[in-house]
Amino acid sequence: MAHRASIYTVSVHKNRHPEELLPLGDIDGSGTYLGDWLVDVLNPKSFEASRADESQDVRCEKRQLAGPNRDEVQVLFKPGERGLRADHLEPDGQVAFKQTAQHTQLFTCGSLFRLPRKSDIGLWACHSINRRGPKSMVAPELENLFRERFEKLRLTFKPSVNAAAFRDALEKDRLLEATLIAYERSPNIEDEEAWVDHETGLKLRLDIEPAGGKGRLLSSRVLEAFKSKELGDIVTFGDVKFDSANFKVKLANGAVRTFKVEDPEKGFAISEEIEPDTAKDGSLKAKSLFDELGRVLTELG
Repeated sequence: MAHRASIYTVSVHKNRHPEELLPLGDIDGSGTYLGDWLVDVLNPKSFEASRADESQDVRCEKRQLAGPNRDEVQVLFKPGERGLRADHLEPDGQVAFKQTAQHTQLFTCGSLFRLPRKSDIGLWACHSINRRGPKSMVAPELENLFRERFEKLRLTFKPSVNAAAFRDALEKDRLLEATLIAYERSPNIEDEEAWVDHETGLKLRLDIEPAGGKGRLLSSRVLEAFKSKELGDIVTFGDVKFDSANFKVKLANGAVRTFKVEDPEKGFAISEEIEPDTAKDGSLKAKSLFDELGRVLTELG
Protein backbone atom coordinates (compact mmCIF):
# COMPACT_ATOMS: atom_id res chain seq x y z
CA MET A 1 0.00 0.00 0.00
CA ALA A 2 1.10 3.58 -0.66
CA HIS A 3 1.33 5.53 2.59
CA ARG A 4 1.79 9.31 2.45
CA ALA A 5 1.86 12.21 4.90
CA SER A 6 0.55 15.61 3.79
CA ILE A 7 1.45 18.70 5.78
CA TYR A 8 -0.88 21.56 6.68
CA THR A 9 -0.43 24.62 8.85
CA VAL A 10 -2.75 25.12 11.81
CA SER A 11 -3.63 28.56 13.17
CA VAL A 12 -6.27 30.47 15.10
CA HIS A 13 -7.24 34.04 14.30
CA LYS A 14 -9.89 36.56 15.20
CA ASN A 15 -13.04 36.56 13.09
CA ARG A 16 -12.57 38.75 9.98
CA HIS A 17 -8.94 39.39 10.93
CA PRO A 18 -6.97 36.46 9.42
CA GLU A 19 -3.70 38.32 9.92
CA GLU A 20 -4.15 38.48 13.71
CA LEU A 21 -2.91 35.02 14.69
CA LEU A 22 -3.22 33.96 18.33
CA PRO A 23 -0.73 31.93 20.38
CA LEU A 24 -1.70 28.28 20.34
CA GLY A 25 -1.15 28.05 24.10
CA ASP A 26 -3.71 30.78 24.81
CA ILE A 27 -6.21 31.02 21.99
CA ASP A 28 -8.98 32.75 23.93
CA GLY A 29 -7.18 34.96 26.44
CA SER A 30 -8.13 32.54 29.21
CA GLY A 31 -5.23 30.13 28.85
CA THR A 32 -6.96 27.57 26.59
CA TYR A 33 -4.43 25.46 24.68
CA LEU A 34 -5.51 24.38 21.21
CA GLY A 35 -4.14 20.88 21.82
CA ASP A 36 -6.38 20.44 24.85
CA TRP A 37 -9.40 21.51 22.78
CA LEU A 38 -8.51 18.98 20.09
CA VAL A 39 -8.18 16.15 22.61
CA ASP A 40 -11.56 17.10 24.05
CA VAL A 41 -13.43 17.40 20.74
CA LEU A 42 -11.86 14.30 19.12
CA ASN A 43 -13.66 12.06 21.59
CA PRO A 44 -13.99 8.53 20.15
CA LYS A 45 -17.46 8.31 21.68
CA SER A 46 -18.84 11.39 19.94
CA PHE A 47 -16.70 12.66 17.06
CA GLU A 48 -17.88 11.88 13.54
CA ALA A 49 -17.61 13.66 10.20
CA SER A 50 -19.16 12.65 6.89
CA ARG A 51 -19.71 13.70 3.31
CA ALA A 52 -23.04 15.18 2.27
CA ASP A 53 -23.98 12.04 0.32
CA GLU A 54 -23.03 9.83 3.31
CA SER A 55 -20.82 7.65 1.09
CA GLN A 56 -17.85 8.32 3.36
CA ASP A 57 -17.39 9.15 7.01
CA VAL A 58 -14.63 9.22 9.57
CA ARG A 59 -14.54 8.56 13.29
CA CYS A 60 -11.84 8.86 15.91
CA GLU A 61 -10.39 5.69 17.38
CA LYS A 62 -7.81 7.18 19.75
CA ARG A 63 -6.27 10.55 20.64
CA GLN A 64 -3.76 11.73 23.21
CA LEU A 65 -1.33 14.49 24.07
CA ALA A 66 2.27 13.49 23.40
CA GLY A 67 5.72 14.89 22.68
CA PRO A 68 8.47 15.95 25.09
CA ASN A 69 6.60 19.16 25.92
CA ARG A 70 3.13 17.62 25.55
CA ASP A 71 2.62 19.93 22.58
CA GLU A 72 1.62 17.23 20.10
CA VAL A 73 -1.71 15.51 19.58
CA GLN A 74 -1.61 11.97 18.22
CA VAL A 75 -4.84 10.78 16.61
CA LEU A 76 -5.94 7.53 14.99
CA PHE A 77 -8.86 8.11 12.61
CA LYS A 78 -11.12 5.43 11.14
CA PRO A 79 -12.31 6.56 7.69
CA GLY A 80 -15.09 4.45 6.19
CA GLU A 81 -16.40 4.08 2.65
CA ARG A 82 -19.52 2.34 1.33
CA GLY A 83 -21.57 2.07 -1.83
CA LEU A 84 -19.23 -0.37 -3.57
CA ARG A 85 -20.08 -3.89 -4.72
CA ALA A 86 -16.94 -6.04 -4.73
CA ASP A 87 -15.62 -9.57 -4.26
CA HIS A 88 -12.76 -10.03 -1.77
CA LEU A 89 -10.43 -12.82 -2.82
CA GLU A 90 -8.12 -15.14 -0.91
CA PRO A 91 -4.48 -15.39 -2.09
CA ASP A 92 -5.46 -18.49 -4.09
CA GLY A 93 -8.18 -16.58 -5.94
CA GLN A 94 -11.15 -18.03 -4.06
CA VAL A 95 -13.88 -15.60 -2.99
CA ALA A 96 -13.60 -14.99 0.75
CA PHE A 97 -16.25 -12.31 1.11
CA LYS A 98 -18.85 -10.65 -1.10
CA GLN A 99 -19.10 -6.97 -0.32
CA THR A 100 -22.41 -5.19 -0.99
CA ALA A 101 -23.16 -1.48 -1.30
CA GLN A 102 -24.40 -1.49 2.31
CA HIS A 103 -21.07 -2.71 3.72
CA THR A 104 -18.57 -0.17 5.04
CA GLN A 105 -14.83 -0.48 4.44
CA LEU A 106 -12.89 0.75 7.49
CA PHE A 107 -9.18 1.47 7.60
CA THR A 108 -6.87 3.31 10.02
CA CYS A 109 -5.13 6.61 9.30
CA GLY A 110 -2.91 8.49 11.72
CA SER A 111 -2.62 12.23 12.28
CA LEU A 112 -0.02 14.17 14.22
CA PHE A 113 -0.66 17.77 15.26
CA ARG A 114 2.48 19.62 16.40
CA LEU A 115 1.26 22.69 18.27
CA PRO A 116 4.00 24.64 20.12
CA ARG A 117 2.31 26.54 22.94
CA LYS A 118 4.28 29.76 22.42
CA SER A 119 3.88 29.76 18.64
CA ASP A 120 0.98 31.07 16.56
CA ILE A 121 1.53 28.48 13.79
CA GLY A 122 1.25 24.72 14.23
CA LEU A 123 1.58 21.81 11.81
CA TRP A 124 -0.63 18.85 10.97
CA ALA A 125 0.82 15.70 9.37
CA CYS A 126 -2.17 13.88 7.90
CA HIS A 127 -1.73 10.26 6.83
CA SER A 128 -3.41 8.79 3.75
CA ILE A 129 -3.43 5.29 2.23
CA ASN A 130 -3.69 4.84 -1.53
CA ARG A 131 -4.84 8.46 -1.86
CA ARG A 132 -7.58 7.94 0.75
CA GLY A 133 -7.43 9.87 4.01
CA PRO A 134 -9.52 11.80 6.55
CA LYS A 135 -8.44 15.41 5.87
CA SER A 136 -11.25 16.47 3.54
CA MET A 137 -13.86 15.46 6.13
CA VAL A 138 -12.02 16.13 9.39
CA ALA A 139 -10.82 19.69 8.67
CA PRO A 140 -14.28 21.21 7.91
CA GLU A 141 -15.82 19.44 10.90
CA LEU A 142 -13.12 20.73 13.26
CA GLU A 143 -13.52 24.24 11.86
CA ASN A 144 -17.29 24.11 12.46
CA LEU A 145 -16.95 22.73 15.98
CA PHE A 146 -14.35 25.38 16.79
CA ARG A 147 -16.66 28.15 15.54
CA GLU A 148 -19.45 26.82 17.77
CA ARG A 149 -17.16 26.84 20.82
CA PHE A 150 -15.36 30.14 20.13
CA GLU A 151 -17.77 32.42 18.24
CA LYS A 152 -15.27 35.24 17.72
CA LEU A 153 -12.39 33.03 16.57
CA ARG A 154 -11.61 30.89 13.55
CA LEU A 155 -9.53 27.72 13.22
CA THR A 156 -7.72 27.49 9.87
CA PHE A 157 -5.90 24.71 8.02
CA LYS A 158 -3.77 25.55 4.98
CA PRO A 159 -1.42 23.48 2.82
CA SER A 160 2.13 23.96 4.08
CA VAL A 161 4.51 25.79 1.75
CA ASN A 162 7.59 25.31 3.92
CA ALA A 163 9.37 22.23 2.58
CA ALA A 164 12.91 22.97 3.63
CA ALA A 165 14.38 19.52 2.94
CA PHE A 166 12.80 19.28 -0.51
CA ARG A 167 13.94 22.75 -1.52
CA ASP A 168 17.46 22.17 -0.22
CA ALA A 169 17.73 18.99 -2.31
CA LEU A 170 16.61 20.88 -5.42
CA GLU A 171 19.09 23.68 -4.81
CA LYS A 172 21.89 21.14 -4.46
CA ASP A 173 20.88 19.36 -7.71
CA ARG A 174 19.91 16.13 -5.97
CA LEU A 175 16.76 15.37 -8.00
CA LEU A 176 16.90 11.67 -8.90
CA GLU A 177 13.54 10.90 -10.54
CA ALA A 178 10.27 12.57 -11.51
CA THR A 179 6.86 11.00 -12.15
CA LEU A 180 3.87 12.86 -13.63
CA ILE A 181 0.38 11.44 -13.08
CA ALA A 182 -2.99 12.37 -14.62
CA TYR A 183 -6.37 10.96 -13.56
CA GLU A 184 -8.82 13.04 -15.60
CA ARG A 185 -9.94 12.49 -19.17
CA SER A 186 -7.75 14.50 -21.53
CA PRO A 187 -8.69 15.74 -25.01
CA ASN A 188 -4.98 15.55 -25.86
CA ILE A 189 -5.03 11.74 -25.78
CA GLU A 190 -7.00 10.85 -28.87
CA ASP A 191 -6.96 7.07 -28.49
CA GLU A 192 -7.83 6.96 -24.79
CA GLU A 193 -10.93 4.84 -25.29
CA ALA A 194 -8.89 2.20 -27.11
CA TRP A 195 -7.15 1.46 -23.82
CA VAL A 196 -9.71 1.83 -21.04
CA ASP A 197 -13.45 1.65 -20.51
CA HIS A 198 -15.24 4.97 -20.95
CA GLU A 199 -16.60 4.96 -17.38
CA THR A 200 -13.34 4.13 -15.62
CA GLY A 201 -11.30 6.92 -17.18
CA LEU A 202 -7.58 6.93 -17.77
CA LYS A 203 -4.63 7.10 -15.42
CA LEU A 204 -1.62 8.31 -17.33
CA ARG A 205 1.80 7.97 -15.73
CA LEU A 206 5.03 9.40 -17.12
CA ASP A 207 8.32 8.39 -15.47
CA ILE A 208 11.36 10.58 -16.04
CA GLU A 209 14.77 9.33 -14.94
CA PRO A 210 18.34 9.18 -16.24
CA ALA A 211 19.15 6.29 -18.55
CA GLY A 212 20.26 3.23 -16.60
CA GLY A 213 18.96 4.75 -13.37
CA LYS A 214 22.25 6.56 -12.81
CA GLY A 215 22.87 10.27 -12.51
CA ARG A 216 20.53 13.10 -11.61
CA LEU A 217 17.86 15.21 -13.29
CA LEU A 218 18.00 18.96 -13.74
CA SER A 219 16.35 20.62 -10.75
CA SER A 220 15.98 24.10 -12.25
CA ARG A 221 12.45 23.71 -13.65
CA VAL A 222 11.05 22.36 -10.40
CA LEU A 223 12.96 24.86 -8.27
CA GLU A 224 11.76 27.89 -10.25
CA ALA A 225 8.16 26.69 -10.08
CA PHE A 226 8.57 25.99 -6.37
CA LYS A 227 9.95 29.49 -5.67
CA SER A 228 7.28 31.29 -7.71
CA LYS A 229 4.49 28.89 -6.63
CA GLU A 230 3.55 28.48 -10.30
CA LEU A 231 3.25 24.74 -9.81
CA GLY A 232 1.24 24.27 -12.99
CA ASP A 233 4.54 24.65 -14.84
CA ILE A 234 5.92 21.41 -13.47
CA VAL A 235 2.89 19.23 -14.24
CA THR A 236 2.71 20.12 -17.93
CA PHE A 237 4.52 17.97 -20.46
CA GLY A 238 4.00 18.96 -24.08
CA ASP A 239 0.22 19.25 -24.63
CA VAL A 240 -0.75 17.04 -21.68
CA LYS A 241 -1.51 18.57 -18.28
CA PHE A 242 -0.99 16.27 -15.30
CA ASP A 243 -2.62 16.38 -11.86
CA SER A 244 0.34 15.60 -9.63
CA ALA A 245 4.07 15.05 -9.68
CA ASN A 246 6.31 12.83 -7.56
CA PHE A 247 9.94 13.83 -7.05
CA LYS A 248 12.57 11.49 -5.64
CA VAL A 249 15.47 13.42 -4.12
CA LYS A 250 18.54 12.72 -2.04
CA LEU A 251 18.63 14.72 1.19
CA ALA A 252 21.72 16.26 2.73
CA ASN A 253 21.94 13.37 5.21
CA GLY A 254 22.02 10.84 2.35
CA ALA A 255 18.45 9.62 2.80
CA VAL A 256 16.34 9.22 -0.34
CA ARG A 257 12.80 10.60 -0.07
CA THR A 258 9.88 10.94 -2.47
CA PHE A 259 7.79 14.11 -2.31
CA LYS A 260 4.50 14.74 -4.09
CA VAL A 261 3.11 18.04 -5.33
CA GLU A 262 -0.62 17.51 -5.79
CA ASP A 263 -3.53 19.55 -7.18
CA PRO A 264 -1.35 22.60 -7.87
CA GLU A 265 -4.24 24.70 -9.15
CA LYS A 266 -6.30 24.07 -6.01
CA GLY A 267 -3.62 24.79 -3.42
CA PHE A 268 0.02 24.15 -2.71
CA ALA A 269 0.23 20.80 -0.97
CA ILE A 270 3.40 18.80 -0.50
CA SER A 271 3.38 15.27 0.86
CA GLU A 272 6.00 12.61 1.46
CA GLU A 273 5.99 8.83 1.23
CA ILE A 274 6.24 7.10 4.60
CA GLU A 275 6.86 3.48 5.56
CA PRO A 276 5.20 2.62 8.89
CA ASP A 277 5.75 -0.85 10.32
CA THR A 278 2.94 -3.39 10.23
CA ALA A 279 2.03 -6.30 12.47
CA LYS A 280 1.71 -9.90 11.25
CA ASP A 281 -1.98 -9.37 10.45
CA GLY A 282 -1.13 -6.31 8.32
CA SER A 283 -2.39 -3.73 10.80
CA LEU A 284 -0.32 -0.60 11.32
CA LYS A 285 1.86 -0.24 14.39
CA ALA A 286 0.81 3.05 15.98
CA LYS A 287 4.23 3.98 17.40
CA SER A 288 5.95 3.48 14.06
CA LEU A 289 3.24 5.46 12.28
CA PHE A 290 3.57 8.43 14.63
CA ASP A 291 7.36 8.25 14.42
CA GLU A 292 7.11 8.50 10.62
CA LEU A 293 4.66 11.40 10.82
CA GLY A 294 6.96 13.17 13.28
CA ARG A 295 9.92 12.68 10.97
CA VAL A 296 8.00 14.21 8.06
CA LEU A 297 7.01 17.20 10.18
CA THR A 298 10.65 17.75 11.08
CA GLU A 299 11.85 17.41 7.47
CA LEU A 300 9.10 19.35 5.73
CA GLY A 301 8.25 21.79 8.48
